[in-house]
Amino acid sequence: MKYKNAESKVFVIPRSKDLQDPVFHKKAVLHKQLFFTFAVAIGFFFSASVAAISKDVEAAIDLMKQSHTEQCEKIRIKKELLIAHQHHDQAKLQALSPDLDAINKRLKPTEDKLKILKSAMMKNPDDESDFETAMLHLDVCE
Repeated sequence: MKYKNAESKVFVIPRSKDLQDPVFHKKAVLHKQLFFTFAVAIGFFFSASVAAISKDVEAAIDLMKQSHTEQCEKIRIKKELLIAHQHHDQAKLQALSPDLDAINKRLKPTEDKLKILKSAMMKNPDDESDFETAMLHLDVCE
């Protein structure tokens, strides 16, 4: 080993007297505090803008989740009605029609509210996109 007896050298940077000056220290602390405050404000601004979903979108998603099972039932009955119509099955048509009417009556207030919320969302493309994305995650009817 070539450097077996070599001593390790430690370089010490002498501190300037200016760095120990109380005025300099106060300015440094002030700059550090301002930088930290600015960084927190910027972080909060970006996190709020990314995570914020409008109240219209939240309300529409809640309504869709609440009415999801009835919407699926409505789709199932419509399929059966279509098949009954194709096979000219009057008995089945007459049996299923009242069920569909009852579901439509229950869903009418929800659909009216959704129509209003959707028209408000159409004004903001981000809201519309957020709503469509949320609907993709909603369970598919079986």
